[in-house]
Amino acid sequence: MQLKRPLRWLGVTVLMVMVILVGIDQYMRWSTQAFVYKSVKNVPAEPTALVLGTSKYVGKRLNPFYMNRVLKAVALYRQGKIKHILVSGDRASRYYNEPRTMYNDLVKRGVPGNIIEIDNAGFRTLDSIEHAKMVFGQTHLIIISQRFHLARALFIARYFKLDCVGLIAADAPFDYYWRTRLREVLARTWAVVELYILRPWRAMFN
Repeated sequence: MQLKRPLRWLGVTVLMVMVILVGIDQYMRWSTQAFVYKSVKNVPAEPTALVLGTSKYVGKRLNPFYMNRVLKAVALYRQGKIKHILVSGDRASRYYNEPRTMYNDLVKRGVPGNIIEIDNAGFRTLDSIEHAKMVFGQTHLIIISQRFHLARALFIARYFKLDCVGLIAADAPFDYYWRTRLREVLARTWAVVELYILRPWRAMFN
């Protein structure tokens, strides 16, 4: 009898956590899906594309998430949908620099270097989007990433009152996608916690 009560409370707690995780995950998807586009042809033209950073390689293999984002940015430029590109990512060291790598690959594919801006401090999706507005003065963007990532990116953009749409870069193979997708469920919940709980709490003491 003494053991049943703690187990019951544990079960209720786990269930509540699961409901919260799934609820936030689905709300982000539902609330942003009207702003997500599959094709370059259909996406509305905007002044700037924001390419969210990721590593070019996973181990010794080319990261398909990375290359698909770069190719979408190139396609936007070639079809005249954008005038500028902002590449944002992590610059951990002189040997690892996501935005500089994206810059180089864009230039190799014919995008003029003088229309590309670099954000070296885009350590997280939230940082990249906040910097786009606060540092680079952007108000209208096409955000380029995979479908699962765009929901969170657009949710954050709306928090910062940015007028944004998302353009889907092709997803990676199924097994790789699902590992990343499960992490994204946690990342979406953390974004809500950070924006609507931690930030207001910190502001009270500043």
